[in-house]
Amino acid sequence: MSKDRVVDSLGRIDDDMIQSVEALRQKKKRPVWKKWGALAACFCLLVAAVTVAPRLLSDDDALVPVHGLVSPIPGGSVQFDSNQDEHTGVPRTPWTIHYNEVSSMLAAHRPFYKGTFTEILNDAELAYLMPSADLACSGYARFDNYGYLLDIVMQAETTLPESPVTIGLADYYFGFDYVLSGGEVVSVCNGLDYRVYQYQSGNKVELSAYTIINDIYFAFAMDVPQDDLEQAKEEFHRVLECFAYYEDGRPDLSIIVPEEIPELTEQMFNTLAEAQTEPDFGQYMPSGLPAGFGEAAIRRFKFQDANYLSGLWSKGLNDLSWVVDHYTEADAHRLTSVNDKENYDLSLYPIPRADSVPDELREVVNDPIFVAEELTLEAVYCRAYKVDDAGDADGWRMKFSVKYGDVIVSVSTKGVEPEWLYQQLLNLLSD
Repeated sequence: MSKDRVVDSLGRIDDDMIQSVEALRQKKKRPVWKKWGALAACFCLLVAAVTVAPRLLSDDDALVPVHGLVSPIPGGSVQFDSNQDEHTGVPRTPWTIHYNEVSSMLAAHRPFYKGTFTEILNDAELAYLMPSADLACSGYARFDNYGYLLDIVMQAETTLPESPVTIGLADYYFGFDYVLSGGEVVSVCNGLDYRVYQYQSGNKVELSAYTIINDIYFAFAMDVPQDDLEQAKEEFHRVLECFAYYEDGRPDLSIIVPEEIPELTEQMFNTLAEAQTEPDFGQYMPSGLPAGFGEAAIRRFKFQDANYLSGLWSKGLNDLSWVVDHYTEADAHRLTSVNDKENYDLSLYPIPRADSVPDELREVVNDPIFVAEELTLEAVYCRAYKVDDAGDADGWRMKFSVKYGDVIVSVSTKGVEPEWLYQQLLNLLSD
């Protein structure tokens, strides 16, 4: 499981949050115990739902065979001994990691929340969450729109600069289900059960591990090139070992509270005409709909990192998705000139495109952004294709975005004519 998949399984991928930690992590904290009565009640229910089964293991029990498991959920919480060096926190008893070979991974467990926001963890929070000061780490916390903590994502530095260890914490299971090449073996460090996995994907290897500490679910992930695998395993071993030696009662996620809860704006429109009057983005909605398409859902949503107006219409198996959003620097890598056909012309990349599109062009080919003044009907047709799929609609399919100043219009269609879509996008230039 790659580092992005840890965050994805928590319901959010946000590399910018991790990369900008050093510039943003200084912030003041308000008293932490006043807001969490409701969360404490929820936490107690979750604890009651987890089977607590401390295990008393000897040094000979370092590897424990487990049979018939699919989801890597440990059996319960673990009580720790104080058998560690008081200065370094390094265990006195060596342990061995067994990497269970993964043949494939199933869908992640991803709870849905109407709105979520994030805050960078400051130095005091990181010091509390990390079991050792010797492990350099950065990260952020994610909250729902009421300010309740959902989960935490951290990254621990390693001697491989491009391969940190990503660590997810939550009071619910948020990982992946695995199909293993053989039987599963549990690795044990200081009485703590780790389910550890290794998954080969091309020339990359994904190392991952799961455990429960103080009734909190932990997921660890490290994505490394095949050539760095042995060094990566040493680093992964070091990080897992470090987390097996928390002080009693830690970590306690109730100390993590938001500095400020953003205002959530959500509005549903009954008709396209109503959406066109929306003051921020209404002028970028289509002037009409293709023949036979009925209105399904039109939504205005605004929160910390989301600010858009979207519409979805359907006609049988056909559909039209239209999303208006602000252009940001995070979109710049998908911006392309109509002269650079290798960035968007789907006729150059036969299906399955996972095999035909070069890795360095994958994101821009999947959803290129054209400058509105440069858009041509030919470019739209370069994005249009048909699929001979029995039981599905056989019309044109298209997906791309168009930039109007600081606004992006993203379209995804099935069963819509390229000429109609081009004319609608062209009309926005004159509005």
